[in-house]
Amino acid sequence: LSARYGKIKLGIVGGGSEYEPLLHLAAHMNRIVGYDAIELLGRCSDVRCALRGADAFVGVSRAAIEAMSMGINTVLAGNEGFFGTVTPECVKDAAEDNFCGRESGVFDAERLFLALVHVLDMSKEEARAESEGVRQYILEHHSARECAERYAVFYRYALKNTNLSGHGSCICGYYGFGNLGDDTLLSEAIKICRSRFDGGVSALTRNPRRDRYAFGVRCVRRSCAVAVWREIAVSDRLIFGGGTLFQDRTSLRSLLYYCALAGIARLHGVPVELWGNGLGEIKSRAGRALLRRVLLNANYIGLRDKHSLEYAASLGISPSKLTLESDLAYATDATSSARVRALSAESSVRRVLVSVSGGVSRSLYNRIKSEIQARMSVGEDVIIVVMYPREDSQISEALSLACDCKIISDISGGELLYLCEHSGVCISTRLHLLIFGERAGCKLIGGGDDPKINSFCEEKGGKLI
Repeated sequence: LSARYGKIKLGIVGGGSEYEPLLHLAAHMNRIVGYDAIELLGRCSDVRCALRGADAFVGVSRAAIEAMSMGINTVLAGNEGFFGTVTPECVKDAAEDNFCGRESGVFDAERLFLALVHVLDMSKEEARAESEGVRQYILEHHSARECAERYAVFYRYALKNTNLSGHGSCICGYYGFGNLGDDTLLSEAIKICRSRFDGGVSALTRNPRRDRYAFGVRCVRRSCAVAVWREIAVSDRLIFGGGTLFQDRTSLRSLLYYCALAGIARLHGVPVELWGNGLGEIKSRAGRALLRRVLLNANYIGLRDKHSLEYAASLGISPSKLTLESDLAYATDATSSARVRALSAESSVRRVLVSVSGGVSRSLYNRIKSEIQARMSVGEDVIIVVMYPREDSQISEALSLACDCKIISDISGGELLYLCEHSGVCISTRLHLLIFGERAGCKLIGGGDDPKINSFCEEKGGKLI
């Protein structure tokens, strides 16, 4: 270019990792041509100052859009590929590739030279006419206003199935506490409601602000008695969406809470349905009486295991009223992300997923620790999954440090299913890791004295640790 056009000047904008190597190359080239032909401008916050007065620009993507919007003749060339000179006739084709040239050819110095010659050989009038035609396209299709409007269209499309009005199906469960299993149950219950019923969907949750946008439904704070009463009263049905809600093993308050919700529904003539629920054995006579009343008045009772069916029958509920159905989590679709793909990338070793709840006994913790160490000693890859960060983070991190194995948290049910599909064994004191593992065909090892874990392992052929 210097030989063809005389003392041409080249400015390079940016302060990234290649700045120092380019600085040395520029100094070397300047010595060869005999003048300061190449100048490295470094980091630049005001790109307009750097571009003002330029006859041509070389680059891709947003940087190229900035140059074209200023009426500078532009050559699309970069690490991803080479498109060449952008003209009014081909600017739409360049835009379809996001102004990156990925689909247009391989970058090389000769092609860049010829493209720049095309730009610099034009008369001022020709160059201005070409750049102005491109500039008008950019202003019409890539201005701040146009981009904001496209974002708005996309958000409307993404939220088209969202109905935050509620007043159709009201779903209740142990939602909003950050438990991966229960969040999965809510997500699947919402899908079922939308496929079966008209009208909106609402959920009773501990964290309505987060869950409203996480799940795209109207959410009501489960601890606000007035709001809960009002929501149930105006709903078409009250759904207990999965989990072992009716039990007093964790606390009597939990049993009383869910029985009270069913009582409010009955008072207002709202049908009650249980979807994929588990039933825990109630210790007190009064608690059993409350549960029996809920079941007798329910319009539909779907239970997820044989133990729950037998227990309901022992309370005097007619077997004809009981339905054995899968846990709602079985309907989850596997989804992958960069980090779960990275964790499951090595296919040559057997992978083991482990989940430990915060309330396990010291003896069970030690048994799980010994199992992990034995498996790692024969080359198996162990990943600890934090299912319920609020309770499980501390013990999971301690186990990870003690065994020097990987740990992952804040994943979705779909991502966990993906990990299970790329694993061979699931060791868990949390039911839903075993459910995902069973669906993926993993060997199941349950831990703890929780009846639902014991029942599931017995029914699915799993082992207890």
